[in-house]
Amino acid sequence: MKHTQADLAFHNLMNRVLTKGTKLVTRNHSVYRLSMPGQIEFTSFPLVTLKKTAAKKAITEMEWFLSGNVTCPPELLDWWTGQLDPQGRYLAGYGQQLRHSAWTGSEGGKEAPFDQVQYLIDGIKNSPNSRRLCLTTWNPGDMANITKINQNGACPSACHLSFAQFFVEGDALEMFSYQRSGDLVLGVCHNWAQHYALLTYLAHQTGLKVGRYVWAGGDIHIYDEPSHLLLCQELNTFVDEGDLVHPHLTYTPTSNDFLAKDFKVVGEVPEPITKIRAKLL
Repeated sequence: MKHTQADLAFHNLMNRVLTKGTKLVTRNHSVYRLSMPGQIEFTSFPLVTLKKTAAKKAITEMEWFLSGNVTCPPELLDWWTGQLDPQGRYLAGYGQQLRHSAWTGSEGGKEAPFDQVQYLIDGIKNSPNSRRLCLTTWNPGDMANITKINQNGACPSACHLSFAQFFVEGDALEMFSYQRSGDLVLGVCHNWAQHYALLTYLAHQTGLKVGRYVWAGGDIHIYDEPSHLLLCQELNTFVDEGDLVHPHLTYTPTSNDFLAKDFKVVGEVPEPITKIRAKLL
């Protein structure tokens, strides 16, 4: 059975959550939760193929975040419906945290919007050995009040890209990403793909090659929901035998902006083991 490096990591993590995780009730559902499962290193595009991963859609979501626009694009509404404000916006979310309004810096005693992404790009170019090449979406004040800000009790605080640090090693850019909370079935596999796309974009913007992507999770969970558990049950038929394949993520920029259309998955992509579509929660 052909599989990817990410399939092995995903399958191992899934089994650890189900066999060693604690069953508990959280904000929105009962889950099997494994805390601090350790870090995983990827040296190629981390595409999970045991189940369907909507990689292009995940990269489109990253495009939305990096645009700084608070209004959810129509093509992402099925992922975000029920979690937005009454006008279909995600206020104080990823886009604002990363690009322009939630974090502020002092200019002559006045608060001014701060663009973390541009600051990071400039830092990589001008101070490649800096220990301050970081991004974060975890503004504690905003995250504590995210439901009030969005007038929606179901609005989530930032789950992934909670903190990321970048390193220039030789002629390559490397990324370490910490995810404070991850739905393993529906979220984590998409986050791996979109984070790697972000790394690819930043490497191009700074004239570097794409290096390692290292991911670490905090609260990694599987929802105690029939379709999620049935999907995991089917994935347990996988055994680590057969050929290891390496799909690539190519990037052909058409502008300086992060655009999903500029990315393409090439190479062999194995067919998923399961066709089950886990319920959105």
